[in-house]
Amino acid sequence: ILSDKLSHVVDLLTASSYTPHDGHLTLTKSLDSIDETVLPKEIDIAIEKTPGDGKLPDIRVRALHRGNRIGQCRSMSGFRYADQKHMQTLCYTRFLGVDEAFSRRGIGRHLLTRALQEMRSEGYDRTALNCRQANNRVLALYSDVGYLSLDSSSAYVKDLGK
Repeated sequence: ILSDKLSHVVDLLTASSYTPHDGHLTLTKSLDSIDETVLPKEIDIAIEKTPGDGKLPDIRVRALHRGNRIGQCRSMSGFRYADQKHMQTLCYTRFLGVDEAFSRRGIGRHLLTRALQEMRSEGYDRTALNCRQANNRVLALYSDVGYLSLDSSSAYVKDLGK
């Protein structure tokens, strides 16, 4: 996956018959303000914090229904991705998902919001994530929670049958 900001490399790929495929967005959010959400009464939340690659922990927030996991938000220290001081206080959300049978009830929003609260309480000051450009439903959620687009990227493929 290549950032669209690297236009000189993109130009080389397209000149060599590569085409963009599976566009992604990198989104970021400051942890200064986080809205509260309400969770359906039958859903419980479990928080797990484990040592991260940096000085702050990785964070996993799970939604449980009758003891069974129905969703989770998994975030980790940005230091895992770049050994640079400024990455110590960035938490990267790697996964957010809710089982289809429980979707459209605000559980994903609550998982994300609770993860953001936990990030802030641990000392992170910002967060980032990647998602597919075509996933309009989750993009609407991320935008509503306060994420802003930082970068776009695409995988490039070449049809070798030509």
